[in-house]
Amino acid sequence: MADTRKRRIACFCEKVFEADLPTVVDLAARPEAADEVLRGEFMAVTCPACGKRLTPEFPCRFTGVPAGALGELDIELVPEAERVAFLRGRRGRAPSKPDRVVIGVPELAEKLAIFRAGLDDRAVEMLKFLLVSRPRQDGGSAPAAAREVIVTFRGVEGGRLLFHIAGLREGEVAVARLERAVYDRVVADLPTRLAEEPFRAFCEPPYVSLRRVEQEGAS
Repeated sequence: MADTRKRRIACFCEKVFEADLPTVVDLAARPEAADEVLRGEFMAVTCPACGKRLTPEFPCRFTGVPAGALGELDIELVPEAERVAFLRGRRGRAPSKPDRVVIGVPELAEKLAIFRAGLDDRAVEMLKFLLVSRPRQDGGSAPAAAREVIVTFRGVEGGRLLFHIAGLREGEVAVARLERAVYDRVVADLPTRLAEEPFRAFCEPPYVSLRRVEQEGAS
């Protein structure tokens, strides 16, 4: 089931209208909501004036999210527009602390894809760190200091974990594939790694994300 709330939405055509959008989604009762997120259809609405399809972001809590060995988790969606306020601790928090926080629907989709693949999100974030930390083998230059490098888990192909890396070169997205054995080694050593820096800095719940340390360091 889903709890909803009327939200005020402004279209690019300057039409302002209201729509009922979810505030809480129970995936145990409505598992198809995860597919809506992965297809980019979550919170999608159509402007009654111009017919444009809009995908606004509002706070929402996902409960009963199956996360493999981690059990069922609650995930809180923070709108992308509130990223800076959240990271600086200036955003009001929910009364009950969620197991995970994601900022923006793309991060929500990635988190659901990680759990659907039966992976531990902490180990995946560690792999992202290793990808951006290893020396460049293609002769490319290091990313500009002002440009954030964003690594996104895209799924599992042929037993290998697929990642997209944006920001290494302007306007380009690199593709990286890691053997499952690399992930398995990280998981086997997870208790040790979680107690060490820099891994502890971005793997401590609820916001388990490499972007957390990159952006906190820049603020």
